[in-house]
Amino acid sequence: MQRRHSSASAVCERQSLLDQISSEWREDKRLDLYIVVINGLTQNITIQWLLELLQKSRSESDGHFLLNRIEDINDSDITLHVSATNATINISADAIDLKTFNGSECLCRVFRVDDQNMDSGDCLTVSERQRVLLFQLESLHSIERGVLFGYPNVRLYPGQSILQVCQRENIVTEYFPLHDNPTLDALKTKWCFSFKKQPIHDIRNYFGEKIAFYFAFLEFYTNSLLIPGVFGIFQFLFLNEMNIFCAVFYMLWIPIFLKQWTRKSNELAFRWGTIGDVQLEGPRPTFRGKTMTEDPITKHLTPIYPIYKTWLREYGVSLPIVMFSLGVSFHVMCLYFQLEEDLLHYLGPDPTGVQKVISFMPGIIYAIVVMIMNNIYGKIATKLNEWGL
Repeated sequence: MQRRHSSASAVCERQSLLDQISSEWREDKRLDLYIVVINGLTQNITIQWLLELLQKSRSESDGHFLLNRIEDINDSDITLHVSATNATINISADAIDLKTFNGSECLCRVFRVDDQNMDSGDCLTVSERQRVLLFQLESLHSIERGVLFGYPNVRLYPGQSILQVCQRENIVTEYFPLHDNPTLDALKTKWCFSFKKQPIHDIRNYFGEKIAFYFAFLEFYTNSLLIPGVFGIFQFLFLNEMNIFCAVFYMLWIPIFLKQWTRKSNELAFRWGTIGDVQLEGPRPTFRGKTMTEDPITKHLTPIYPIYKTWLREYGVSLPIVMFSLGVSFHVMCLYFQLEEDLLHYLGPDPTGVQKVISFMPGIIYAIVVMIMNNIYGKIATKLNEWGL
């Protein structure tokens, strides 16, 4: 009875907290850009801390985040509908050098904000605004070492992305962008229900460069296979007469195809502004830095760890374990070859039906052992990677 009363009290406390936060955010309604889902079993103090963190960002940067709606039904997951002001999106897009596509020129330009388009909502597409908001959400990080509120065993190290740490601890179960249905319907009409070429630039504008390059390659590869397909039909019909000719053709076709795709991909990369770009990955969520220092390239605060300690861990612990694992794998492989050779010698040159089946047993056992060792080595590699920083 007391436990039920405590649970009901916690639910009322959470609902009161969410109502208070919702009333503070209700003044400015914007298009929902991202959904952040918080586990319903998360402690109220942690939920309050996360929401206050968003509020703090909001007050410090002129409307950093806007929570359009907070949905909560008793102990179910809490859904945050997140967006941002036009000024915040535009300023952040300028800061991260976001490349926007100019349809009239078929070229991408680095977005720059000025007094005329500071508060404009027409400068960026919904997809581009979502990219900027994702950067903002994942940029929320701890500056100093501490602990996660409500979880004293979860330590926060300098530079760790708070959102990713919460996702690792199952506090934030997921976060994802919402579709822009009008734009998606227009893209579907031009793409799925048309026999024309793919609207590759529209695909890039909505899904990003990686997805666009994937579909551009599929289209180029499919078109390039038409001529080899014709030769393949003739090779099937006239097997003996066409073998040498087709072999020579395929030998010449492969390098030509690769060269043409290189030219095509470079053209798209130039138009989309990604040619020569190097993607700089941020620190992983489990990285534990000692201090925060400005990165000379990105100019962002980055966690660092003494390099000599990293080398001690890598060469003093990780390297010997890796060499030992390679030695074990090599000896297992040699044992498999020796066992197979001895078994074939024992069965003789003319094995019976049952003996032929038995001759496959070393290969089957070796495949099972390799799968088990791969699983073990994967776990060891993950532990060493996280421990070695």
